[in-house]
Amino acid sequence: MRWVNKAPVYVVTDQEFATYAEAYMKDLKSWKAKGKKDDEQRAWNDDIERRINEADVYGQPGVKVVYKLASGPAALMRLSVKDDSVKIEDLSAHKGAEGGGVVMVEWAVNYSAREGKGGLLSLYDASNSPGYYAGVYGFETVDGGTMKLDPAKKPELWARLDDTWKLKKYVTAEGKDKFQFLEDPPGEPEPH
Repeated sequence: MRWVNKAPVYVVTDQEFATYAEAYMKDLKSWKAKGKKDDEQRAWNDDIERRINEADVYGQPGVKVVYKLASGPAALMRLSVKDDSVKIEDLSAHKGAEGGGVVMVEWAVNYSAREGKGGLLSLYDASNSPGYYAGVYGFETVDGGTMKLDPAKKPELWARLDDTWKLKKYVTAEGKDKFQFLEDPPGEPEPH
């Protein structure tokens, strides 16, 4: 393992994704509050259940992506390539992985660029929190819960550095990534 500035995000096979998803869901379940629960603990557990449900998609078609840390999968994502964009079908970031969603959305924007879609993304916001996606990433609602992102039209949020799209919020004044990652190349996840 070594420290790198590029997030350890990998496209994996369906079987690998299933294995990572099982490990991810098992670990998330261990984060649930136990015992007598107040409203805050119930909300915490509901959020964990939502993340587990988002990850339980490994039988669905699409490009399967995992953000893999040494401790296990930090986020899972399923994408589909459309005519004009790449659609985030499902995205689940671990409650204990700060910035996991950011890492995955940045990766998806750059995947879209590599696929010839100009970095364009779309998603359906099932969480009913369009303000979050608009404020953090620059997504715009186009139809009901459908949202689209064109990073080139959001220069206040996105920058092109070394031919890579980055959220400005996570870039230093010198143009470097604020995050560093402990790289642990793909393989079978460690049993928990």
